[in-house]
Amino acid sequence: MPEGVRINGKVLAELRTLAGMDQVDLANAACVHTAGCKLTETKISAYEREESRPTTTNLNAMVRGLKHAWREQGLAFGEPEQRALIRTPTLDAATSNGSTCEEDKADRRTAGKVLAVGSLTAVLAPSAALERIVTHGDRPVDAELIADHEDLADLLAARHFTVRPDASVGLVAHHADMLLALLDRPIGAGADRKRLEALAAGSCAQAAVAAFCLGDRTAAGHCFTLAREVAEGSGDDRLCAQVLGTLAVQHSPIEAGGGDSDKAVNVMRQAVHHARRADRSTRAYAHHWLALELAASGDEHGFFQSMQIAEHLVQRGQSEGHGFLPLYLDQTPEQVSGTRGIGLVRVGRATEAIDALQIMLSSARTTRGSVIALTDIAAALVLQNEPEEACATLRHALQLILKAVYPVGIERIRGVRARFRDPWDALSCVIEFDEWLRLTIASLKRQQYRIVLPEP
Repeated sequence: MPEGVRINGKVLAELRTLAGMDQVDLANAACVHTAGCKLTETKISAYEREESRPTTTNLNAMVRGLKHAWREQGLAFGEPEQRALIRTPTLDAATSNGSTCEEDKADRRTAGKVLAVGSLTAVLAPSAALERIVTHGDRPVDAELIADHEDLADLLAARHFTVRPDASVGLVAHHADMLLALLDRPIGAGADRKRLEALAAGSCAQAAVAAFCLGDRTAAGHCFTLAREVAEGSGDDRLCAQVLGTLAVQHSPIEAGGGDSDKAVNVMRQAVHHARRADRSTRAYAHHWLALELAASGDEHGFFQSMQIAEHLVQRGQSEGHGFLPLYLDQTPEQVSGTRGIGLVRVGRATEAIDALQIMLSSARTTRGSVIALTDIAAALVLQNEPEEACATLRHALQLILKAVYPVGIERIRGVRARFRDPWDALSCVIEFDEWLRLTIASLKRQQYRIVLPEP
């Protein structure tokens, strides 16, 4: 075989397919974006079969072509894709600097903290507030420092709805780590420990939700446990309700491939109990998600009963406090009415579900919310015996999953795929969808998320 860069031909074919390109398209794109490039369909075919190796020039030309094509699809072609494309014999055994996997994990934790501290300057102003947060040392925690952390928590909470989870989880987890450390320090006169506890629990919960979205159940469970410990230790019923309302997701059959309906319902009943004297937003959220978990467990009467209470209570802007939990739980009446469709699908009311889910889709605050709405619309279409429309809707959801970096969304899609009728397996739309699902999973597996956990 002639000299050249050793690449993974299968990965090249997958990256090309995800970009919506055939071999001719890739050759043309490479030549358009690289002066003097003479790539052809024949050469690319040989690279994908690993019958020949591209020169560095041709490899760079293909990468440029793929980057532009991915961008047009709304996707990000970055370092993980390039790393997967080039074969590295020691990739599974060691990192590029020769360290073992366990050593690399330790290095990542240290490096992640350093990067997180540096990143604070990008999201928090003024610099005096940042200096107080980073350099407070062992001084007693005062009201001014807590206010600075509230400002930071508000900014990080807002990023939950605008930034991909892989780009924010490390920073959020580091902030949670800082807040947990403050709880072990003396609290100065005039400072409110309750405010600090609410921030710490909320930051742990935000890190947990981000880790869960990335498919890291271990990290999510760790952070949820910390959030619950802080909330229960505070003796604050409202904070307990908010934390319980978020951590039920790790048991939910709605979110977690399979899940445990009994556990999810039990957690949400606890949330409703703690929320009975809380603000309207917290009470509405608790009843809302209890309703959906009841629907998933097959309790249609309980679903409608709890949903009615939630829709009566919900009123945007009534949430109180700082950080992730108040913002995450604060929903519009349209959002609550839209997510009613999640429950309607699970009690078999397909037509009503699609109407509600279309509202949810139009009011989604994040791309992840759009994925949830599309996936459940597809589930309703399955109930209506519409395989082609279901496959088209799921394929749209797959494209958004790559854009948002939302691996756990794959579990929702697999759940819908499992409901396909056996005779559908021979349909061309289903065969094509299964291939897109395989390619999307392969692409997500190439992503490497560096999640830095708060200390227990």
